[in-house]
Amino acid sequence: MKKILIIFMIFLLLTNSFFAEKKKQANKKDSKSPTKALIMGVLVPGSGDFYNKKYVKGSIFFGLGLFFAYKSYNYYNKQKEYYDDYLETESREKYRLYEKNYDNMEKYMYFYLLNLTISTIDGVVESYLSDWHIEKIDVKSEYKNNKVSLFISREL
Repeated sequence: MKKILIIFMIFLLLTNSFFAEKKKQANKKDSKSPTKALIMGVLVPGSGDFYNKKYVKGSIFFGLGLFFAYKSYNYYNKQKEYYDDYLETESREKYRLYEKNYDNMEKYMYFYLLNLTISTIDGVVESYLSDWHIEKIDVKSEYKNNKVSLFISREL
């Protein structure tokens, strides 16, 4: 399950290249504030991507955030209910159900925090790179002494 989630998160970060729109020449209007993307991303998963006009990625991060928050809250309510029942009846079965739901709540909360962290970092990086355009990037390679060097530069 964890491997699938990690692979899915990496896939999300790479989807931007498939849904990228052709951008016009770079100007002052293209640059975005990384600080604003950071604040927005910490408050709501995916909002940093919405700020950077990456609507598909933003929607995916937001949807995952909602799903993980809902599941965590749902398991929180269940574990609380089973714990209250356990205190009344002292039933081993109720305590086992309490522990199971508590573990699930904790797991989904970790997934939520992981999604929030990745979406926030992605939004900030997108802001830093908002004024980088493929037309203004120069890539050169050099072969010397049986070694290949790759140079990437940006025109200002």
